Amino acid sequence: MLVLPALLYRVFPPAVRDTPEAPGQARSQLAELGRMSCQERTVAAIFVLLLLLWSVGGQVWDLSATVSAFAGVALLLVTGVLTWGDLVAEKAAWTTLCGSRSR
Repeated sequence: MLVLPALLYRVFPPAVRDTPEAPGQARSQLAELGRMSCQERTVAAIFVLLLLLWSVGGQVWDLSATVSAFAGVALLLVTGVLTWGDLVAEKAAWTTLCGSRSR
């Protein structure tokens, strides 16, 4: 497994090896996007919280991943990042999460 990336690099070398303009393009595109909005910062904070809950929540507080996921959805609703309409529109995700069966 450790040798595979080097082997693939030798067998299938990349067509483009040097991109000196990439950092400049990235900086200009980031400047074009502007500062993060309040909602984007909220989502980032909730994401970090959920990562912590999923990684150590089971050992520290005996939380399952499902409880963590529902807590994240609730926080996104309470903070106004998501609306109830956004949740209702994601029928496939709710079907997967709740495991409903069609007859």
